[in-house]
Amino acid sequence: MIIFIYGPNSYLRGKRLKETLSSASKKQGTSLFLEQFNVLEDKEFERLLNFVGSRSMFEPRKFAVVENILESENKKEVKEFLKENIGDKETILIVLADKKPAKTFDFLLADDVVQRFCDLPSKGPELRAFIKREAVERGLQLGAEDTEILEENFGEDLWGIVTELDKVALMKKPTLESAQLGSYFALSGALKYGGTPTQKLTALEKLFSDNKEDPARIFNGLIFGLKDRSKIEALADYDAAVKSGKLDYEEALVDFALS
Repeated sequence: MIIFIYGPNSYLRGKRLKETLSSASKKQGTSLFLEQFNVLEDKEFERLLNFVGSRSMFEPRKFAVVENILESENKKEVKEFLKENIGDKETILIVLADKKPAKTFDFLLADDVVQRFCDLPSKGPELRAFIKREAVERGLQLGAEDTEILEENFGEDLWGIVTELDKVALMKKPTLESAQLGSYFALSGALKYGGTPTQKLTALEKLFSDNKEDPARIFNGLIFGLKDRSKIEALADYDAAVKSGKLDYEEALVDFALS
């Protein structure tokens, strides 16, 4: 059997993979006999063939999570291998890809293959619904303002969004009120993207005093969602200075806000 999980976003593919494996484990009633393969790595395709080919009547179903198999140069051999395993009920191949398959492998879109398409949520209501679902999974209840701040700061950068939510979930009080969450997201965004040193210093001061955020946590969170190369390089320089003992995190943050 083949389960084909594809789509342009690695976070969504990983999430769908996790859901698929969790469901299979519940149905099977035991932990899965699972192996992972990246076919572009040396001898991984051969290892995959051996894994599928070695059978025992005492083994439960085998699950193989396979990455980059559609990118292999041995397309003929790969095609034959995949087709042979579509009807195999003892081995489940979970094939991951970042887009629809080329014509050579378009049989993966046929009815005898289980497909899981991971489409990026479009900007607007769809993306905001995604943010709220991810927040609920982490025990957070976001208001409209919180959601809009995340959408504005990260756009379709789903890894940036979930990383920011993870940071809030790890706070001492993950059930913060919406206004406090909004304050955190807004202040963090202002520090990273604020236009003037005064705006950034004000945001930093509130993070220190009102939110009682640890300077190291604030500093390490600045990199997420940043696309400005000069700011990324500046943060790397500050990080090196902190680790060499020339600055502490609070001094680095103040200097970053003034720059």
